[in-house]
Amino acid sequence: MDKNTLLSSFGKWVAPINFLKLDEQVQAIQQDKYTKKLTTKAYLLLFLHAHLHEKESLRAISDGLLDEDFQKALGLDSISASQLSRKNNDIEPALLALVFFDLVQQIRYYQQGTRFMRLPLKIIDSTTVSLCLTHYRWATFRKTKAGVKLHLRLVFMDKDTVYPEKAIVTPAHVHDHTQLEVLVDEKEAMYIFDRGYVDYERFDRFCDEGIFFASRLKKNAVIRVLQTFSVPEGSPILSDAMVVMGTPQKRTEHVYRLIETVDSKGNMIRIITNRFDLSAEEMGDIYRSRWVIELFFKWLKQHVRIKNFYGTSEKAVQNQIFMALIAFCLLVLVQLETNAKQSLLQLKRWLEALLWQPYEKRAGRCPAGIRWRKNSRWCLMAEPLVSLSHVKKYFPLGGRKRTGKQQWLKAVDDVQLDIYPGETVGLVGESGCGKSTTGRMTVGLLEPTAGEIRFLGKRLERSRAARKEAGRHLQMIFQDPYSSLNPRMTVFDIVAEPLILHRQGTKKEREMRVHELLEKVGLAAHHGSRFPDEFSGGQRQRIGIARALALNPKLIVCDEPVSALDVSIQAQILNLLKDLQQESGLSYLFIAHGIQAVRYISHRIAVMYLGKIVEMAPRDQLFENPLHPYTRALLSAVPVPDPKQRERERILLRGDLPSPSNPPQGCPFHTRCPEAMERCKREAPPFVSVAKGHQTACFLYH
Repeated sequence: MDKNTLLSSFGKWVAPINFLKLDEQVQAIQQDKYTKKLTTKAYLLLFLHAHLHEKESLRAISDGLLDEDFQKALGLDSISASQLSRKNNDIEPALLALVFFDLVQQIRYYQQGTRFMRLPLKIIDSTTVSLCLTHYRWATFRKTKAGVKLHLRLVFMDKDTVYPEKAIVTPAHVHDHTQLEVLVDEKEAMYIFDRGYVDYERFDRFCDEGIFFASRLKKNAVIRVLQTFSVPEGSPILSDAMVVMGTPQKRTEHVYRLIETVDSKGNMIRIITNRFDLSAEEMGDIYRSRWVIELFFKWLKQHVRIKNFYGTSEKAVQNQIFMALIAFCLLVLVQLETNAKQSLLQLKRWLEALLWQPYEKRAGRCPAGIRWRKNSRWCLMAEPLVSLSHVKKYFPLGGRKRTGKQQWLKAVDDVQLDIYPGETVGLVGESGCGKSTTGRMTVGLLEPTAGEIRFLGKRLERSRAARKEAGRHLQMIFQDPYSSLNPRMTVFDIVAEPLILHRQGTKKEREMRVHELLEKVGLAAHHGSRFPDEFSGGQRQRIGIARALALNPKLIVCDEPVSALDVSIQAQILNLLKDLQQESGLSYLFIAHGIQAVRYISHRIAVMYLGKIVEMAPRDQLFENPLHPYTRALLSAVPVPDPKQRERERILLRGDLPSPSNPPQGCPFHTRCPEAMERCKREAPPFVSVAKGHQTACFLYH
């Protein structure tokens, strides 16, 4: 990695890795003794890059070296898939485990000075990663199944920040409770685990050693109540008692506390613990915090590549799991170092978009929500996620036979627009001004007549394969929730269709994904068996949103998603979109007539007139100081609920909107502009910057 790469976002992302310590370990076990080209360090960087971009195969990883910036970072100009395979099967998992544990120590450093509970909360659980029995014979644990089990200890810092502290990979047939001895090794902590880890002998040992824990108890566990405690009225706690567990032949020596409560679905759960100093409600809340490890496993399987393994050997599988954990810890360090309030998924998308951009040590240059921490290593600089450059869209009209000349309807005429990661750009204007056409070109539903559209810095090609690949990251929510859903398909089939077209996951994984999406947008899993005509307009729009989210896109074009809904339902949909953006780091191009809806959800707003953007500014700046005469007229038409402002001047525009098939010469607005000059009739004003972030196309400001 050269000195220029160290100034890139990728270089700063991997900077926490102690490569000197790694080199010492590599030399000690002679890992690179016979290596000429692909060193352990280059292997680590190459596969971290693959995890960040979710590469599907070794061949896709090899093709990634076509990027010149990546070549400089690795010091390689090419590598074959077979070389990658040999290295992946040869690397000792213990090396990657050391890198992972070293990153954990760095994360622990950030706990200092942070408010926690009296004891750190550590959650223990496991997940089985299924493997193909034909290719992974060494991982067989049933006649027809193969797999490995990942045992994790996760530290709960707060509801937004968790990190894996210890990881053990075992064959899938190894029972969970056999790993407690390894995962529970510190006294100054509170451990949470599920019923699979119940072991009476170890529970007694924990009490002797002063280790606190809470676990879910099996339904068939034998208990004897020694004393009951009172439960406040209206409490979610059903009972609270002191008990001993087990049969007379095999029972616990110590007394424990049994708390019966209900989960979010109304099912009863029994919590066993050796803590009597907290209230039953507090213990119930502590145990419920174990849901974060379920989310962690889900995040790991969805957003890092442990579904499609790059090798079939035991070493290759373990290496890929540890590589996923390393990538996750590096993202946690980004979040901690920058004091970011965004989710890890949003930070991952920013990093992916800005991979080879330089970092900047000035907070004012950072994306929204990222603040510079003193002595921190880096801060992200934003580059457009999607960029429209001089884009035009002309539709042919009839009349060639009559006039001998082809006539064109200029729906979009020379539009320039950038959309950054994690932001919402509002697009407003009168009907017929080209808003929806702009949105459809952005996601690839229409091809531009001229100009270019770039996604993550790369030009969107017009081939079918390229459009399909871009479609994974660019999705659309349509205006009409009635006609945009196929009435002959069930809701489940509608939401699952993008997953099937892009061959995402197995049938079981797609089913789980659809149910997850329906719940995320405020519907129930059982709604999947119904047809669209059984839902209200607001519910149908939620289905459309779920469909757009299916492939985890980076940008969603919202084409007037609330215009056909009642006002109360509009608020629900807007709040849902904002919540999804905060949770997943989405970017939106939000097209609407309603100025107030655009103001509520947008970070920046573009005003469009007759196929051109006439003004662009940050939301508050546009409303406080509109510059273009058309923008002022547009805002003056918005009803104001404040009686003190009802006497403001109403700007009335004369005449009708000119036809896009025959737009006026010069400024397209001069035929209706109350401040038009002679110059406006002859020349088209350029789109220039008037203030920081505020641009307009008007001669009044030249």
